Amino acid sequence: VPLRRASVLVTETPLTPGFIKEEAESVLLGTLKCKEVCVISGPPLALYSPVIAKQLDLSNPCCLVLSLGFSSCLAVPCIEKRALDHAIRRLNVGGRVLTNLLLEHLKARHYDLSKSWLVAEDMLMQTSEISADFTYDIATNFERVKEKVFVLPDFEDNLRGYVETQKANAPLPPSLSTPIKSELDPETPAALQAAAAPAAPASSASGASSSTQIRGSSSSNDTGNGRVAEATTTPTPAGIAGKKGNGARKTAKENQPDEDLNRVRLRAECVAIPEALFSPADHGISHQGGLTDLVIEAIQAVDKEEAVRLPFCQIVLCGALAKLPGLRERLSRELRQELPSHWPLRIIQEPEPENSVWRGAAALARDPAFRTNTFRTKRAWDEESMAAASGANSLGKRPRRNAG
Repeated sequence: VPLRRASVLVTETPLTPGFIKEEAESVLLGTLKCKEVCVISGPPLALYSPVIAKQLDLSNPCCLVLSLGFSSCLAVPCIEKRALDHAIRRLNVGGRVLTNLLLEHLKARHYDLSKSWLVAEDMLMQTSEISADFTYDIATNFERVKEKVFVLPDFEDNLRGYVETQKANAPLPPSLSTPIKSELDPETPAALQAAAAPAAPASSASGASSSTQIRGSSSSNDTGNGRVAEATTTPTPAGIAGKKGNGARKTAKENQPDEDLNRVRLRAECVAIPEALFSPADHGISHQGGLTDLVIEAIQAVDKEEAVRLPFCQIVLCGALAKLPGLRERLSRELRQELPSHWPLRIIQEPEPENSVWRGAAALARDPAFRTNTFRTKRAWDEESMAAASGANSLGKRPRRNAG
């Protein structure tokens, strides 16, 4: 769609200075010449997401949006889906801080990924989890935390790293841990190579085939130079032999065991690094509390009469960090201990919380009333700019005439 006919909705972080919003509108309307533009705070839009809107209690217009983003975490109290700016609280710990903590650990013990921090961020999101009781995990030397093995991408076959599904402490199967002893000798006659090609045995009942190299006898397989093919039977996954075809030779890359891949083993780091969300002081951020304190401070910042009459007991989670396993349960347990007992605490989250704001913005942009009252058109911006320019000129001094 050409920009001259495009309606653009831009989200901003709460508490952003007003002049930044004006500059954004100036670029979109003046430079890019969009048809109409709306710059609005992002976290409250998650309340308009269809999945979240169905879970909200309509009898209670109060809720609190907890946005767990890249640069920070924000607690935004809302009444009737409108943010209370004076009660917004911010925690300067987000995905970037957690990634930096992981980079420092990897640099000291594994690899220096400071120039590829996106790989470290992906590793963080795939391996991290929130501990149910971090104090207990420290006392037991993280016994109940499972070790995870993250395979770094080689950007040839694997463009993205992944967590091995195989148990870290279990030995590798023979097909992965033991390379084939020898390939078929290129000087061996073609008849022997054809006979030594892998084939699936007909009597196999388990679905696994075997690639077998034939050990020839001195009477039948002598080649004149005294070389014979060695015999090994190495189990391989079913179907590989059929895909290779008769007489196909394995390359050196296919014979390379998976142990040669770059692996990073993580255990205590899986829970110690994301613990910075609940205990920033453990990582040197001593001037702020964790997520639980953030929510409590935001609720207490609301007018006491409003907070008592309309309890903020609905907590909506959005942002990529909300996907961390165990975060919702840990936050619910700690908030239950702090909030009044008669508040029916509910923590609401959709399966893809990183898209909650986008889905809410898309649903809200379809509302004609919202577009009429909130969007700023190119024509209105031009008229306001011309009026502001004429007002500035009328207040300026008249130019002096030359004496001659």
